[in-house]
Amino acid sequence: LFWLEVLFLGMHLPPYCTFEMRVNFMPNLVMYRGETLMSLVGSMKQYSFVPILRELILRDFRQRHVVSRMTGVRIGALFAFKRLVNRVTATRDIGVFFLWLVVCCGYAYQCMETSACWIPSAVRESVEFCQRKEAWTFIMNGDEWQPSSRARVWDSFWLMIVGSTTVGYGDNIPLTYSGRAVLGIMSIAGASVVSLLTASIAAGFRWSLEEQRVLHVIEQEVARKDLRGAAMRLIRQWWARKSKKPERRFVPKKVKATLRMVRRNIVKMRDSRARSEGKILSVLQRAKNVDENVRVLEKQLLVK
Repeated sequence: LFWLEVLFLGMHLPPYCTFEMRVNFMPNLVMYRGETLMSLVGSMKQYSFVPILRELILRDFRQRHVVSRMTGVRIGALFAFKRLVNRVTATRDIGVFFLWLVVCCGYAYQCMETSACWIPSAVRESVEFCQRKEAWTFIMNGDEWQPSSRARVWDSFWLMIVGSTTVGYGDNIPLTYSGRAVLGIMSIAGASVVSLLTASIAAGFRWSLEEQRVLHVIEQEVARKDLRGAAMRLIRQWWARKSKKPERRFVPKKVKATLRMVRRNIVKMRDSRARSEGKILSVLQRAKNVDENVRVLEKQLLVK
């Protein structure tokens, strides 16, 4: 693999050298120049930045090689990518990666969809080939496309965005098999990146640890207030019954049901946050005291 990579990275077009590649996409004819193909190969060499990005993401893991040997977990490019999509800045990073993917695939699509016959200055030895009607007029589903109506590079970028979201308005379609292959790759890769972007945005709305603690405190304060109200109503009912002056508008069954529901909520929150500290513990203790007092009042009410 090392020598294959060296061979691939060393590929280039020497000065004063060129070639032409004629492709027959039935019934269309396309001619590619060597400069276009080698520029496309050169754009593929961007994969060599992967090790640099990996080291940049894992630069604070100074002992990662030792940890990898001890745990048997491979800390490589995949591990770095997982860390990238789980960071706080995941939405920004995935968005930048998506734009980079759109630019690269749009450039490749434009190279595959542009024939050298459409550039008069590039035609030298293939004059007869380019003078054929199939080289100047593309036929797709019975419709004819002229070179003047072909998409520009900005239209290629737009097609990559539309293809990645699986929308497809039909305003721009690939006419060559190579262009279809590029658009297919972008559709699959773009759908994956868009799903990651959606997941990262959804993860950004999750409660943090500090926010969860504040939320528990608020819920416990509300539950304590409800307990106090239920206890006050029970005391009033108990006193009214003991004084033989019952309140007509007060229904004991509803009060008992409300009391039981609030008390269950208090028990659940007390069990879930039993190991909390600081203000949460003090709130739980006060709620526990109110709960015990309400239990005593309920027993007295039932006896009466």
